[in-house]
Amino acid sequence: MSAPPPEVRFLTRGWERGLGAMFRRDLGGEILVFVYSRPAAHLFHSFFSPRLRMLAIDDDGSPLMDAVVPPNRVTALPASRLVVECDPARELTTEDVTAIAAAARPGPLGKGARQWTG
Repeated sequence: MSAPPPEVRFLTRGWERGLGAMFRRDLGGEILVFVYSRPAAHLFHSFFSPRLRMLAIDDDGSPLMDAVVPPNRVTALPASRLVVECDPARELTTEDVTAIAAAARPGPLGKGARQWTG
């Protein structure tokens, strides 16, 4: 199994997910992964955020939605456990997305995505 790209930051705590990309000019090379305990539909807003590429992915790494979201919008996402935000120009390969999904699965240590956080 390959590791996710080094720019990945898993957001597992409520306050981390609540802040997300807000108050940033851009994400640069950083990839934010919002990790939830179970699949559910989500409403994301991009208030106080830069233009973002937003992906909802299933646990196998298959994209359920992939869209560029402008600032100051509310976006309805399909039921998923993983939501990815990155720069709109960022190319994510199938291998990148699959590795992100694999790293976010709860592991044998019971830590889930936290095992990959820095």
